[in-house]
Amino acid sequence: MKYDYDIEIKNILNKIYEHKIYAIAAKNDGLNIDINLFKSTNIYLGSDMNDFIINFIPKGKDGYYFRCMIANHRNYSYPRLYDYKGNPLKSISSNKVALQLWEDYVNDMLIEDISRRFSAKDFHSFIDENLGSMSNSISKYIEDYKVKNTITIPFTDKNQLLSIIKDMLINNKLDISWAEVFLDIDQIRQEMTEFSVAFNYYNEFDRLEDDLEYCLDKFCKFSSSEEIYNILVNEMNFKYVDNLGLVRE
Repeated sequence: MKYDYDIEIKNILNKIYEHKIYAIAAKNDGLNIDINLFKSTNIYLGSDMNDFIINFIPKGKDGYYFRCMIANHRNYSYPRLYDYKGNPLKSISSNKVALQLWEDYVNDMLIEDISRRFSAKDFHSFIDENLGSMSNSISKYIEDYKVKNTITIPFTDKNQLLSIIKDMLINNKLDISWAEVFLDIDQIRQEMTEFSVAFNYYNEFDRLEDDLEYCLDKFCKFSSSEEIYNILVNEMNFKYVDNLGLVRE
């Protein structure tokens, strides 16, 4: 499959600008949505968007040709995996490790090229050309965003709240990032230090992913459900809903 470099870069940039519009609208809870809101909001392209960009690279053979397009644009070499008819070569000179390194390097090239072309001026042009036709999709995005980001901690007995939260974290019903709210991260680091763990290779968040239940049992900041309830309501914007539990929208 043949790709046009400028067209593909432009398509990815447009998807990024579209994503930024949705994010701005969601942050403002869908209120006062107009062209001035989007144009007056400063936008950036940080490393948090790297995966978003890389996900636009096709999979399999198409992904190979897509990366070859990027490599050609940069006058960079690429391994030959297919003949001129698109058939896999019987003898491939690149091993899997070398191929992965090449793919990662070209991925970085794509991110660099996107970053160079990303601009507020281009974003404003995209707004002028597309915002009018996006009203329905923006409304749908905000509705889905609210549903996706609503957190419910159901309980009938407040005294069970601590164990319920632990179970939700262990069973992936509550995102693991919430573990940081309930755990003493410094204590986890201290124990790891006692075992001479090299933090540049394995840090406290790796430990949480590998042994969450142990960490919840040993390093919880709170000793009672009442204490956690007060933190969630007074500091984390949760509200108690009758016959349901704690809810944060």
